[in-house]
Amino acid sequence: AFRASVAKLLAQAHSVCFRDSHSYNLFSQIEGVGYSADIVFQLDTTRYKTTKSDEVGFSIIDLRRRDFDQQCKVNYIDGISRIIRRLIADNRRVVLFSFCKNEGDLDSCNHIKSLFNAEEQEFIRIVSYDGDIDSFINEFRAVEMLYATRFHALVLGLLFQIKTIPIIYSDKSINMLNDLWLGDCDKIDIRDENSFARLNEIEPILLSQERLNSLRESSLRQLLDFKEL
Repeated sequence: AFRASVAKLLAQAHSVCFRDSHSYNLFSQIEGVGYSADIVFQLDTTRYKTTKSDEVGFSIIDLRRRDFDQQCKVNYIDGISRIIRRLIADNRRVVLFSFCKNEGDLDSCNHIKSLFNAEEQEFIRIVSYDGDIDSFINEFRAVEMLYATRFHALVLGLLFQIKTIPIIYSDKSINMLNDLWLGDCDKIDIRDENSFARLNEIEPILLSQERLNSLRESSLRQLLDFKEL
């Protein structure tokens, strides 16, 4: 019934663009429905600084506001904290990124930081998006490596060719990775209670320039469609 209701709504639109082929295939029979890579792949990366730090970035979400069981929420915070503790032990600095304060990202960042003692907290800083997108992306762009929970943190990590480890909380990230032929890549899935136990075996993704160019071309198609409206 839900799918039929969505199909009825989409049929009223002149043009609809899905950002993953799985969703597209559910409604591909409707006229005007198409698929292209996420629009963020059209971002002009030359606008942002190229100086790299040796910091490791984490895109954090607040699972307390989402429909996950309590053990999953505990595993997420504990898993992230263990990674950070290991990095600090290696004298590495960490940046916790809050993409959306209203959805609890900043609260979760502050909570994670509070789990460390004063000396350890000197290695951790928080960057929260406050409306200044250029400043936020400049900070994001500079990290050497990224643990990406938010969908668009994963997109930006791939776009800026940052060594990225996806932290999956939704199939939308899985669907995108499948479209990039990265479905078999190493990842942490917070819905799998054993996922964080495999940390030492996980290798980050680094998107090739050739694949990135292909994604840019794909994402451009939706802009061309809307220019025709």
